[in-house]
Amino acid sequence: VSGLLTAHSSRAEPLVISYSKPPYRISWIKVCLFVLSRAPSLPRDCVAFQTCLLQAELVNYERVKEYCLKVLQKEGENFKALYRSGVAFYHLGDFNKALYYLKEARSRQPTDTNVIRYIQLTEMKLSRCSQREKETL
Repeated sequence: VSGLLTAHSSRAEPLVISYSKPPYRISWIKVCLFVLSRAPSLPRDCVAFQTCLLQAELVNYERVKEYCLKVLQKEGENFKALYRSGVAFYHLGDFNKALYYLKEARSRQPTDTNVIRYIQLTEMKLSRCSQREKETL
C-alpha cells in the first residue's frame, strides 16, 4: 500500500493516489479505511487512523470503537485509544462503558480538557437516564 499511495494533501483537500493514469482523487477517510482493512494488526497505525475516523463528517462510532478496542487489547494503557473508546461508547449510547473508558483515560492524563468534558457529558446522560427510570416506576 505505501508504494501505491503518495500523499500530497491536507485534511481539507482530497488525497491524490498516484496508482495509475489519470491520478484518482478520493477522500482521505477512504484511504484510512482502506489501509486499516489491510493492516489491522498494527496498533500504532490503528491509533493514527482512528483520528481519521473521528474527523470524518459522518463518524462511524461503531468502527472507531472496534479499532480502539483492538489497540487496547495490545496496549491497554494507550491514552488515545481509551479516550476514543469512551467517545465512541458515548455516541453509541452506552454511557456506563463510556464512563469507564473516559475515567481510565483521565487516570493517565488528569488535566486533559476533552476527557473531562466528555466525563461531565456522560455523567449528565447517566443522571438523566436514572431520573427517567425513577419516573417510570
